[in-house]
Amino acid sequence: MSPDRPKKLTAYLSGAMEYAPDNGEGWRRELASLLNEKLGHAVFNPNEEIKKLMSPEERESFKELKENDIDKFRENIRRIIDHDLNFISEKADYLICYWDEYASMGGGTQGEVTVAYNNGLPVYLLTDMPLNRISSWILGCSEKIFIDRNSLLKELERKYN
Repeated sequence: MSPDRPKKLTAYLSGAMEYAPDNGEGWRRELASLLNEKLGHAVFNPNEEIKKLMSPEERESFKELKENDIDKFRENIRRIIDHDLNFISEKADYLICYWDEYASMGGGTQGEVTVAYNNGLPVYLLTDMPLNRISSWILGCSEKIFIDRNSLLKELERKYN
Protein backbone atom coordinates (compact mmCIF):
# COMPACT_ATOMS: atom_id res chain seq x y z
CA MET A 1 0.00 0.00 0.00
CA SER A 2 1.37 3.38 -0.92
CA PRO A 3 1.98 5.84 1.94
CA ASP A 4 -0.53 8.36 0.56
CA ARG A 5 -3.38 5.85 0.25
CA PRO A 6 -5.44 5.48 3.45
CA LYS A 7 -5.64 2.09 5.11
CA LYS A 8 -8.72 0.07 4.21
CA LEU A 9 -10.83 -0.20 7.36
CA THR A 10 -11.84 -3.65 8.56
CA ALA A 11 -15.02 -4.59 10.40
CA TYR A 12 -15.29 -7.73 12.50
CA LEU A 13 -18.78 -9.26 12.16
CA SER A 14 -19.81 -10.73 15.49
CA GLY A 15 -22.98 -12.67 16.18
CA ALA A 16 -24.46 -16.09 16.71
CA MET A 17 -23.14 -19.08 14.83
CA GLU A 18 -23.52 -22.13 17.05
CA TYR A 19 -27.26 -21.80 17.67
CA ALA A 20 -28.30 -19.74 14.64
CA PRO A 21 -30.34 -21.69 12.08
CA ASP A 22 -28.00 -20.74 9.22
CA ASN A 23 -24.86 -20.49 11.39
CA GLY A 24 -25.13 -16.71 11.03
CA GLU A 25 -24.13 -16.81 7.38
CA GLY A 26 -27.02 -14.86 5.84
CA TRP A 27 -26.74 -11.56 7.70
CA ARG A 28 -22.94 -11.62 7.51
CA ARG A 29 -22.93 -12.17 3.75
CA GLU A 30 -25.43 -9.34 3.18
CA LEU A 31 -23.70 -6.89 5.49
CA ALA A 32 -20.22 -7.73 4.19
CA SER A 33 -21.39 -6.96 0.68
CA LEU A 34 -22.90 -3.62 1.76
CA LEU A 35 -19.83 -2.59 3.75
CA ASN A 36 -17.57 -3.36 0.82
CA GLU A 37 -19.74 -1.84 -1.90
CA LYS A 38 -20.95 1.29 -0.09
CA LEU A 39 -17.96 2.05 2.14
CA GLY A 40 -15.03 0.14 0.68
CA HIS A 41 -14.44 -1.56 4.03
CA ALA A 42 -13.05 -5.07 4.39
CA VAL A 43 -14.70 -7.55 6.74
CA PHE A 44 -13.64 -10.39 8.96
CA ASN A 45 -16.37 -12.98 8.54
CA PRO A 46 -16.00 -15.86 11.03
CA ASN A 47 -18.08 -18.10 8.74
CA GLU A 48 -15.40 -17.74 6.08
CA GLU A 49 -12.45 -17.84 8.45
CA ILE A 50 -13.46 -21.20 9.91
CA LYS A 51 -12.93 -22.69 6.46
CA LYS A 52 -9.28 -21.67 6.68
CA LEU A 53 -8.85 -23.11 10.16
CA MET A 54 -10.59 -26.47 9.80
CA SER A 55 -10.71 -29.09 7.11
CA PRO A 56 -14.10 -30.03 5.63
CA GLU A 57 -13.96 -33.25 7.66
CA GLU A 58 -13.29 -31.33 10.89
CA ARG A 59 -16.17 -28.96 10.19
CA GLU A 60 -18.49 -31.88 9.44
CA SER A 61 -17.72 -33.65 12.72
CA PHE A 62 -17.32 -30.51 14.84
CA LYS A 63 -20.65 -30.66 16.69
CA GLU A 64 -20.34 -34.41 17.28
CA LEU A 65 -16.95 -33.91 18.91
CA LYS A 66 -18.58 -31.78 21.59
CA GLU A 67 -20.35 -34.89 22.87
CA ASN A 68 -17.96 -37.65 21.81
CA ASP A 69 -14.42 -36.27 22.20
CA ILE A 70 -14.30 -33.17 24.36
CA ASP A 71 -10.50 -32.96 24.25
CA LYS A 72 -10.43 -32.89 20.43
CA PHE A 73 -13.37 -30.47 20.48
CA ARG A 74 -11.51 -28.08 22.83
CA GLU A 75 -8.42 -28.30 20.63
CA ASN A 76 -10.49 -27.22 17.61
CA ILE A 77 -12.53 -24.54 19.33
CA ARG A 78 -9.48 -23.01 20.99
CA ARG A 79 -7.81 -22.67 17.59
CA ILE A 80 -10.88 -20.73 16.45
CA ILE A 81 -11.10 -18.63 19.62
CA ASP A 82 -7.42 -17.69 19.47
CA HIS A 83 -7.64 -16.78 15.78
CA ASP A 84 -10.76 -14.65 16.16
CA LEU A 85 -9.76 -12.81 19.33
CA ASN A 86 -6.27 -12.11 18.00
CA PHE A 87 -7.80 -10.60 14.88
CA ILE A 88 -10.04 -8.33 16.94
CA SER A 89 -7.11 -7.24 19.13
CA GLU A 90 -4.59 -6.73 16.35
CA LYS A 91 -6.35 -5.96 13.05
CA ALA A 92 -9.99 -4.92 13.37
CA ASP A 93 -10.94 -1.26 13.27
CA TYR A 94 -14.44 -1.74 14.63
CA LEU A 95 -16.87 -4.51 15.47
CA ILE A 96 -20.46 -4.92 14.36
CA CYS A 97 -22.47 -7.16 16.65
CA TYR A 98 -25.73 -8.59 15.37
CA TRP A 99 -27.59 -9.40 18.57
CA ASP A 100 -30.58 -11.73 18.39
CA GLU A 101 -32.06 -14.53 20.48
CA TYR A 102 -29.40 -16.93 19.18
CA ALA A 103 -26.50 -14.68 20.19
CA SER A 104 -27.81 -14.68 23.75
CA MET A 105 -27.60 -18.50 23.83
CA GLY A 106 -23.86 -18.73 23.10
CA GLY A 107 -20.72 -17.22 24.54
CA GLY A 108 -18.56 -16.27 21.56
CA THR A 109 -20.37 -13.07 20.73
CA GLN A 110 -20.10 -11.85 24.31
CA GLY A 111 -16.39 -12.63 24.32
CA GLU A 112 -15.77 -10.86 21.03
CA VAL A 113 -17.68 -7.76 22.09
CA THR A 114 -15.78 -7.66 25.39
CA VAL A 115 -12.38 -7.99 23.70
CA ALA A 116 -13.26 -5.25 21.21
CA TYR A 117 -14.43 -2.95 24.00
CA ASN A 118 -11.35 -3.73 26.10
CA ASN A 119 -9.12 -2.84 23.13
CA GLY A 120 -10.86 0.49 22.59
CA LEU A 121 -12.61 -0.53 19.38
CA PRO A 122 -16.06 0.88 18.66
CA VAL A 123 -18.79 -1.75 18.99
CA TYR A 124 -21.89 -1.11 16.90
CA LEU A 125 -24.87 -3.15 18.05
CA LEU A 126 -27.43 -4.11 15.42
CA THR A 127 -30.60 -5.56 16.93
CA ASP A 128 -34.34 -5.49 16.77
CA MET A 129 -34.74 -6.89 20.28
CA PRO A 130 -36.13 -4.75 23.09
CA LEU A 131 -33.27 -3.34 25.16
CA ASN A 132 -34.61 -4.98 28.33
CA ARG A 133 -33.96 -8.40 26.72
CA ILE A 134 -30.32 -7.63 25.90
CA SER A 135 -27.50 -8.29 28.35
CA SER A 136 -26.47 -5.18 30.28
CA TRP A 137 -22.85 -6.16 29.60
CA ILE A 138 -23.43 -6.10 25.84
CA LEU A 139 -25.21 -2.76 26.02
CA GLY A 140 -22.40 -1.37 28.16
CA CYS A 141 -19.74 -2.42 25.63
CA SER A 142 -21.67 -0.91 22.71
CA GLU A 143 -20.87 2.53 21.39
CA LYS A 144 -24.12 2.87 19.44
CA ILE A 145 -27.25 0.78 18.93
CA PHE A 146 -29.07 0.41 15.61
CA ILE A 147 -32.37 -1.25 14.75
CA ASP A 148 -31.71 -1.53 11.01
CA ARG A 149 -28.82 -1.85 8.57
CA ASN A 150 -29.51 1.45 6.82
CA SER A 151 -29.06 3.55 9.94
CA LEU A 152 -25.91 1.58 10.79
CA LEU A 153 -24.46 2.16 7.31
CA LYS A 154 -25.29 5.88 7.47
CA GLU A 155 -23.46 6.19 10.79
CA LEU A 156 -20.43 4.28 9.51
CA GLU A 157 -20.34 6.44 6.39
CA ARG A 158 -20.60 9.60 8.48
CA LYS A 159 -17.84 8.48 10.84
CA TYR A 160 -15.38 6.84 8.47
CA ASN A 161 -15.77 8.46 5.03
